[in-house]
Amino acid sequence: GESLFQINAGLRMQGGASRNINNKKHSFRLLFKSQYGEESLHFPMFEGAVDTFDSITLRAGFNDLWPNNANATYLNDSWSAATHIAMGGASPHGNFVHLYVNGLYWGLYNPVERPDDAFAAHYFGGEEEDYDSYSVEGLQDGNSAGWLYLQSLMSNPVTNYALIEQVLDIPDFINYMIMNQFGGNWDWPHNNWWATYNRNGGKWHFHSWDAEGNLWDVNANRVNATGGSYGPDDIFMALRNVPDFRQRFADQVQQHFFGDGLLTPAANIARTDAIAAQFDRAIVGESARWGDGYSDSVNPPRTRDA
Repeated sequence: GESLFQINAGLRMQGGASRNINNKKHSFRLLFKSQYGEESLHFPMFEGAVDTFDSITLRAGFNDLWPNNANATYLNDSWSAATHIAMGGASPHGNFVHLYVNGLYWGLYNPVERPDDAFAAHYFGGEEEDYDSYSVEGLQDGNSAGWLYLQSLMSNPVTNYALIEQVLDIPDFINYMIMNQFGGNWDWPHNNWWATYNRNGGKWHFHSWDAEGNLWDVNANRVNATGGSYGPDDIFMALRNVPDFRQRFADQVQQHFFGDGLLTPAANIARTDAIAAQFDRAIVGESARWGDGYSDSVNPPRTRDA
């Protein structure tokens, strides 16, 4: 019964295939700009995150959502981002809310940061105008010179490795790849990746994004996965021919999968349970709203207990 904050903002549709008219529970994106009100939202939305936001994505789910997936857990993307953050990476923080649209209950939503130029500036320093950002759809902010230069270095990665280390954060890139490969992310890298770069002496960083394809299949193998446009898979395929990269990759696998590593079963279970606890009871509301499918096609409706 208490309002934490109120702010006027722009509202847009968010997503790719999820925009389809047959998909009723859409994702949205909030934009904070002077034309709508305040230029930024200043509020501690997410634990461990910054408290200034230029935009927030309201994730509905789509692939990890009851109407589309009978085995939905609603936590695959959150597990992926939280895992990369625990490994030292910069990926979107998020939480879970009940969303109402014009007073109508719209179900369980997952607000997250958007890993664009503003996000990078908040976490790595500098101004957002200093940054280039790329997604699977191509250039999003800045210019393409830095990305094309990185791409050119991959034509001869053994000879160019010292130069590559100057413009690509190798340890962070390895952690990003390990997280997606371990999770068997079937909807990556041909979809769903973001990367940012500070033109003033920074390095390229990759950020987990829409990683609902993780944790579906224990037999999935995404080590050799390739995408359509140039992306993290192409960089990985080139670098794995470099002896120093191979050794560092092996060292980080050793670090994360053994002893008290972040990807041991105990650590993964603890991280998963902590995420699930955030909406353990809230999933009841989601069941009431969407448990029977989009067209009353599921009878009896899916529930928390089922």
